Amino acid sequence: MIVDEEHVRIAFLRDVPEARYEPTDTASASLPARSRRPLGAGLSGARGAVEVYRAVGGLPQRALIGGQLRATEDGRSTVQVLLADRPAEDPETATCPGELGRDLVPGLPSEFAGAVVGTGIDLLWSAGTLLVDRGAYHPVESSELAFQLATRILVEALRLGGDADDNTVEAALRALVGRLD
Repeated sequence: MIVDEEHVRIAFLRDVPEARYEPTDTASASLPARSRRPLGAGLSGARGAVEVYRAVGGLPQRALIGGQLRATEDGRSTVQVLLADRPAEDPETATCPGELGRDLVPGLPSEFAGAVVGTGIDLLWSAGTLLVDRGAYHPVESSELAFQLATRILVEALRLGGDADDNTVEAALRALVGRLD
């Protein structure tokens, strides 16, 4: 599904197998959960992916991330991001078809790790783990801000659970985009 609001376009997908990559490193953060309320049974195991295109000024911002939200019993909120730096100079590396107009390079470069981990840990209140194991970027148009936005949207969508119908997910994403400015 694609949500198109003014200068932000979001594609929400249940999964993007083309955005899988061999991780070369991991970035993570863990804090005591801020809420005693556990993730609901429908949330644990929820998988999704978000592609973001944001037109701000002269340079567009692009990011794609995906992952899974799992309940845990340890009372902690954890974000784990699998990283993969890949050379993007060769046009053949852009093998992940983008839903929003451009093919992307599979992988999640370490330069965007802080944006994903920091945003994820700020938003994950309940005990659980957000595992980000899908990612793709554009060598010129990707930015930390785009990955922060994509993480924010991914967490919101995964909170709805794997059983949420497309209309529910779309309404939640439209509401989130409306709160961005």
